[in-house]
Amino acid sequence: MPGAVDDVAQYYTKFFPHGVACALLGRAWRGSSQLHLRELCVETKDSAYIRWQSVSCPEELRQLFCRTNVEKFHVGALFGQQPCHKKKGLRMAPTARELVFDIDVDDYSTWGVDSGDIGSCDAAWHIAAFGMIVVRHIMEKHYGFKNMLLVYSGRRGAHLTVYDARACELTDEARAAIAGYLSPSEKPGPTGRTYFGNMMTSGFFGEMYTTHILPFWENMGILSRQDGGLGALDTPQDKEYFLELMGDNHAQKTLCLNALSAMESWRAICKYAEDSRFRESTERCIQETVLTYVWPKLDAAVSKHRNHLNKAWFSMHPKTGRICVPVVGDPSRFNPAECPTVAGVVAGDKTQRSAFYKAVSDLQGFVERLSKSPTESWVPPRVKLPELPVYTMVGSKRTRETEDIPTDPLADQYMFTDRSRLCWHVNRVFFAVASSSEPSKVCIYWYTSLCTDSTKDSVNTVYPGYNPPFRDKQSFPMTEFVGAVQRASNMPESEVATSCVYTCVLLHPRSTDKPGAIDRLDRMRERLLDPNFLCVVNSSWGDNAISSVVSQMAKPVWEVSHLFMN
Repeated sequence: MPGAVDDVAQYYTKFFPHGVACALLGRAWRGSSQLHLRELCVETKDSAYIRWQSVSCPEELRQLFCRTNVEKFHVGALFGQQPCHKKKGLRMAPTARELVFDIDVDDYSTWGVDSGDIGSCDAAWHIAAFGMIVVRHIMEKHYGFKNMLLVYSGRRGAHLTVYDARACELTDEARAAIAGYLSPSEKPGPTGRTYFGNMMTSGFFGEMYTTHILPFWENMGILSRQDGGLGALDTPQDKEYFLELMGDNHAQKTLCLNALSAMESWRAICKYAEDSRFRESTERCIQETVLTYVWPKLDAAVSKHRNHLNKAWFSMHPKTGRICVPVVGDPSRFNPAECPTVAGVVAGDKTQRSAFYKAVSDLQGFVERLSKSPTESWVPPRVKLPELPVYTMVGSKRTRETEDIPTDPLADQYMFTDRSRLCWHVNRVFFAVASSSEPSKVCIYWYTSLCTDSTKDSVNTVYPGYNPPFRDKQSFPMTEFVGAVQRASNMPESEVATSCVYTCVLLHPRSTDKPGAIDRLDRMRERLLDPNFLCVVNSSWGDNAISSVVSQMAKPVWEVSHLFMN
């Protein structure tokens, strides 16, 4: 048994670090404790989820565990009101949540990990650890985040949580952009090899292939399983599979690897690329094949949404009885098999209690460092750009007989108004900011502002038979974005205006109450001004690399010409 019921109850009430957990969840160093606004969730032994719980102190957390027959413990976002009031019918919207990345080893199909075999999962820990090393490096170098905590999930993988105040304030759109930035195409190529596109160019993660990917592949990826490695080229079948992923028919016919060791096979593959008539193309195939094995396989849903629940540190994994402990230092040196268990801690096993209390001390140390970190004094930036001309709410009248109908079905539904509909005038404002500590790292943000100072004037009616005021097609102002990056780098901590573009917001046809729409806009106005993080670029990359990143991350947001709001 992973942990008897009495052991689990005793663990959560007596051993679980209630105090340090509440300190991290409340983040009182930001001004006042937010603990009472944090959603907590208890999963019981019969897999029932008790959501929308909240506490105000460590003792209340202990009491929550006592009365709920807890087996797993999850934490969620911060809300504007106490989550426990949701039962009263109050509308709950998340206001902040740490940025979380989740990796499970059984998502790496190239390794064939059996999620039901704990030994197999333990042996594959190195690939999850390496994935988190990659993600942590990108968070530090590309986004400037400093405070991250890696936690072993208790069975198949790990969570990496970014605690910087700036990360906690990210919108769902910004989180989705970051997850997309880290992830290759969801559609594999014809050979089954993952398509990485331009992710390995200098503007993205090109340097990581030599600094991270290749050393891990040669030192651990192709090291035999017998010697503690992942054994990617151990057997003839493994070698054949690698060549199939390469998609090079000539290599499959000419390379005879069966009699060679894993390292000898790898050297033969590299030599084949060196001698190839199409060396650059062949090396790219090999590179993408290696990346297919080792690039982080993220559960994007965990990262994208602020209202997503995440298993908490020091929760118990019911399948193994292991405790989800923080992993401090080099993740590759962590051994999941030595993780403390609930049964061992409750029984008083000396080794396991020592490991448990060290893990608690590690979490306490992280909280103390975080509370004193300069990142926690961060406040959302603001910038004011000249407003665009105010569009009239009623455009030229048109008929379906004289003009083409848009191919987009949503556009067809809303572009031609067959009844009175409400419309908002808003601008999307883009700006760049660099920090004084690293001026070359430039963050690009956007926020939404009204086209007029008056909320009332920003809501009006589009009458039947008229066009809503969609903006004309314009070319993306790449020159302005690149120039703003360079100016921001030269003026750290200054908010450099980049671009301002008009966007039309149409309410659902059933929304005909103009006073209600104005009231709603008034309530939303402060949140509309919150900056949405887009990306980080390095001013030293050069214009081409900066343009590549900006084109992928900022251009799709800039090009949105109209929004539909239910």
